[in-house]
Amino acid sequence: MRTKLSLLLCFCLFHLISFSQEQLGLRIEKYSGVNSLSLNPANGAHFALGWDFNMVGAGIFLENNFVYATPTNIPHLISMSEEIQFAPDLENLPGNRSADDVVVDFTNDNKTRFFSLYTEIMGPALMININNSNAIGFQTKLRAAFGGFNIDNDLGYYQYQDIALGNPLELEPFSISGMVWQEYALSYSNSRETYFGKASFGGSLKLMKAYESFYFDLAQPLISNKVQDDSLYISELDASFGFTTASLESESFANEFTGQGFAVDLGATFLIDDDGEGDYFAKLGVAILDLGKVNF
Repeated sequence: MRTKLSLLLCFCLFHLISFSQEQLGLRIEKYSGVNSLSLNPANGAHFALGWDFNMVGAGIFLENNFVYATPTNIPHLISMSEEIQFAPDLENLPGNRSADDVVVDFTNDNKTRFFSLYTEIMGPALMININNSNAIGFQTKLRAAFGGFNIDNDLGYYQYQDIALGNPLELEPFSISGMVWQEYALSYSNSRETYFGKASFGGSLKLMKAYESFYFDLAQPLISNKVQDDSLYISELDASFGFTTASLESESFANEFTGQGFAVDLGATFLIDDDGEGDYFAKLGVAILDLGKVNF
């Protein structure tokens, strides 16, 4: 009982100082099987069944602090596409908005900007649980990731609109990058009894074969002037960029690899008060994912 109360207290205290959003999907359920290895490779050893096979699956995750729509979700946003309105257009026309309209607005705070887009198509994948303490798995995926981080707050919509024409603008260094790649992962995990329940440790070794990639890195602060609402005059620029050209040199997406590399996932999972039949009081996990590189 003392362990349970201590855990609940830690969760409550941590909740006060943290926030997050993650691509959980079908990866944290009791019978997630081979899909759970994408979130934490140690999860396989706690799988309740003998084996799990995945034919095909897909997911998409988008996160940013530039723009948002409310109140809505993705199916609603698609079905209401003709009734989407922008908040700046409604400021002086409050009578034009109905309760069912989807309103798109822009974040207005002093935080740096970021965006992240991640998509994944999982092909055939298999996991086998051996003796309820060891598990091996194999996954095939087509993945794409794009993102930009530490983007200057002045590039937010409202912040940029408030800058007077002709005023100097200094943008802090930031980076934007993206890659599309094929991935093959081999996983192993092992579980053992502990004083408080069960603990498992696992890892995945991944071969990555990249199709396309790009990056832009602003190394030093960028000095510019706002000359129009949609234009900047740049007087000093210290940046680097790179991109692959296989698809640029063809009329459609080039189905050929331009780079190759390896990566590893490492993780640990702890079950508190496990009863040996798949039920437990709490499940805690930690993982480091996609630790590696690709050479082009």
